Formats: sequence, structure tokens, C-alpha cells
Amino acid sequence: MKKILFFIDKKFFKNFFRHKWVRKNFLDLAKRQKRIFDRNIIALHRSPDSFLLNLLCEEYGTDKGSVSHKKQSWPQHNYADIYSLLFGHLRQDVLKVFEMGIGTKDFSIPSNMGDYGPSGASLRVWQEYFPNALIFGADIDKSSLFQEERIKTFYVDQLDLKSVRNLWQSVGGG
Repeated sequence: MKKILFFIDKKFFKNFFRHKWVRKNFLDLAKRQKRIFDRNIIALHRSPDSFLLNLLCEEYGTDKGSVSHKKQSWPQHNYADIYSLLFGHLRQDVLKVFEMGIGTKDFSIPSNMGDYGPSGASLRVWQEYFPNALIFGADIDKSSLFQEERIKTFYVDQLDLKSVRNLWQSVGGG
């Protein structure tokens, strides 16, 4: 940051940076630009598997990854890069995947995801990423439950032990 300020014409900005608000916002902008640069550097070094998983996240509308870094209506994460490191070598061998929280848009439920992305997006990513796996999801919002090829979803209230036990009985062992 100091290097950037060094190159700025001091005469032109003589009084500009004296204001605390200007300094703070300029530094915030520079930090955001650095984060965007860092993300793009990461993207250049992604493995093909990580790139695939990020593409799937973007295609299905989940916030777990991004390829183009286009402005989305939700904050992006780079979880897909980590997931590919953890699971990439097991893709063909994974037979069951479980994800707690399908994603509800119901604002009366404290764990809602707001207006970000469609419900079940991550489950659809896993369905395609793990071609031999059954995908299970659970959520407290019954309106977000659905069934698709190799995807089954269940109601669960994580705060209720009986509900959790019923969930595991429904999903089955293993």
C-alpha cells in the first residue's frame, strides 16, 4: 500500500489524504483490489479437478466456488478449491454424500440464506461431481425438500435429538 501512495503525485493529493474518510476508503479499495488479484492468481494455478468443481458451483448457483468472479448477488468463497484437494482423488469411489442444510430462503428461519442462490444447489453440484454417489441433504425448512435422481432430502431439526435420530434412520447406515 505504501508503494502505491509513493507513486501518487504529492502536489495533486496534498490535502486529499488528510481526511480520515478518504484515507480509509482508499485503503479499503486497494485491499479489495488485492483480494481480487489474489483470487485470480489462485484461479490460474487451479488443478483441472478444482476448476471442474468451481465450474459446477457456478453453474448450479452455489456460493462455494467461482471461476469467472463475475459479480454475483451473493458473496463468493473458494471452498471448492479446498473440497477438490480433499475429495478429488476419491471422486469415483465416494458412494454417499450428506450435507446438512439445503438452503432455505424463509426469513422466519434463523439459518436462512437470504436471497442468495437456489435451494439445493450444493446437492446438485455433489450429484455431478461424485458420479457414483447417492446424495443426501437435510434441512429444517420442509418447503426446501426435494427428490431428484440420486438426491434425497429429509426434514431435520438439529436442536431436537429425536429428529436427528429419525434422520439417520431414514438415510440408513454407512
